[in-house]
Amino acid sequence: MLRPPVLVAALSVLGSAFVSLAQTPIFTPFPAKENVQTVLWHQIAGCTCGINPNQTAFPFLQKVEVSPKQVNDKVGHDIKIRYDASAICNGQTIRDPSGKIYGQGNGPLGTATWQAGTVQDLPDVFGDLSLRGGYAQAGKYTITINMNLQCYDTGAKCTAPNHYNVCNRSVTIPVNITN
Repeated sequence: MLRPPVLVAALSVLGSAFVSLAQTPIFTPFPAKENVQTVLWHQIAGCTCGINPNQTAFPFLQKVEVSPKQVNDKVGHDIKIRYDASAICNGQTIRDPSGKIYGQGNGPLGTATWQAGTVQDLPDVFGDLSLRGGYAQAGKYTITINMNLQCYDTGAKCTAPNHYNVCNRSVTIPVNITN
């Protein structure tokens, strides 16, 4: 579910007025057969968080994957990002922060913060994001993608209380917008 679009207020800089731009964050799924969990990884028993910055054996499991790694664009252009945190639970059950199993009417599994006041709920652990209308002013910004969920497994290899671990992982994407 998306939070309501944020309207950028009309600005007046040195006597010149900018036209208000509607910023609309949009989520679009991409095929599961293209995600990290399917292409590069496998299911592992237990409820540990699969994405861990301290592990070194598999670099693609050190952070949430994003593309592009940096955005350079112009004022008013749509911004597009692909994120992939599909391996966050090593192929085990994903639950939202309230404990509802993913895909059963659960709440968001994370957020994308495009800038102060423009926050988008993420309904899945991977997808394509776009900010229709882009940024209204030239400058440097940071997009933050934050996953906040539970990895759940009732098998013997999950020794965590109540058979789940809370997994919070985030990634930032530097943005440079020019006129």
